[in-house]
Amino acid sequence: MILKRNVSNFKIFLGALFGGVSFFIIFFNMSSFLFFILKMLLAFIMIIITFSYKDLKYTINNFIYLIILSVLVGGFLYLVNIEIGYSHVGMLFFTNGESLNMILLIFITLLLVIIYSKYIKEYKKDIKNRFKVSLYINNREYKLNGFLDTGNELAYYNKPCLILNKTKKINCSLFHIIYIPFTTISGQGIMKGFVAPKIFIDGYGFYENVVVALSNDKFHLGGADIILNMNLMEGKDENNKVFKKIIKKKK
Repeated sequence: MILKRNVSNFKIFLGALFGGVSFFIIFFNMSSFLFFILKMLLAFIMIIITFSYKDLKYTINNFIYLIILSVLVGGFLYLVNIEIGYSHVGMLFFTNGESLNMILLIFITLLLVIIYSKYIKEYKKDIKNRFKVSLYINNREYKLNGFLDTGNELAYYNKPCLILNKTKKINCSLFHIIYIPFTTISGQGIMKGFVAPKIFIDGYGFYENVVVALSNDKFHLGGADIILNMNLMEGKDENNKVFKKIIKKKK
């Protein structure tokens, strides 16, 4: 579900069957280290049975996600069982003889995997639009959390604009203030702004003379400090020289 592998239910059943049968290794007398190595080997075989072997990277990726899910589910169930089956006095924990019903444990496991899978999908969608941003002003670096809003087409003299959250206080008093008109679904307005000498967007590099609009209101985009502009990041600001001349004339 998480890796979106297209595999038949029969192969999933065979992999699960092999994993279940391999449980019987606990009846053999061996060291903890050998037991751990054998478990990893059996898990690797289970992955190959279920997803086949296409290449090393594909198989290792499947194996890593199996381990991550196993740790996640096992840790969660251990926590629940400890909370129900143990009592404590201060830092002293002791069993009270209670434990979860096996059917309930299985239900919790399935529920957790489904919730985790959906969370990962949403997280992967969201994380693609988030970037580390550095804004350089007056020999000072402001570290910002950037959010790429594909709907942000704000421009000033055809120059793509970034939008700084009102909650982020940046000293831009030394810059020439410009006024940037904007149109939204709710209406029209004007934002103050300035031209930042240099910014850095992680994964894209440095940009010079970037227009930054100061948001009139606070926006809530998962902790974002600045809204990025796709037109800037795609390099559609080839009119940079013309824009410099316009700014000089306005000054």
